[in-house]
Amino acid sequence: PCNKRLHEVDFACLDILVLNEVEIRALGGDDDLAVCLQNLAARYPHLQILLTLGADGCMLVADGETLRQAAFETPVVDTTAAGDTFTGYFAAAMTRGESYRDALKTASAAAAIAVSRSGAAPSIPALAEVRAAMPGMRERQPVAE
Repeated sequence: PCNKRLHEVDFACLDILVLNEVEIRALGGDDDLAVCLQNLAARYPHLQILLTLGADGCMLVADGETLRQAAFETPVVDTTAAGDTFTGYFAAAMTRGESYRDALKTASAAAAIAVSRSGAAPSIPALAEVRAAMPGMRERQPVAE
């Protein structure tokens, strides 16, 4: 859980930090997500920061660059397992040696499939299902600011 004790944690021993919008604002000390990312990157330059943005996709700050991945269009039934599905798929892709970009895309596709179903564990798709679905999936267009 994200609480004040999190500020006492030494992130120097971590390689990657996966955060949602609420968590990065709490750690980054600002309402502006870009400022929060800058603050954390300055404080922990070695740390990869993966920011999940729900329907707006995700961002990864790693190795001096920022990658963005749009969410995929899908009917939303239940978001219960979205974050866990995304994080698990991203971690698994990285352990398979996939690029950051491919890992983000696969994780986003898996999360899109998960939110189109009810429940937590039953909504998480198998990798073969994700790979089969990806060619037909469309990325959401960014919302105009």
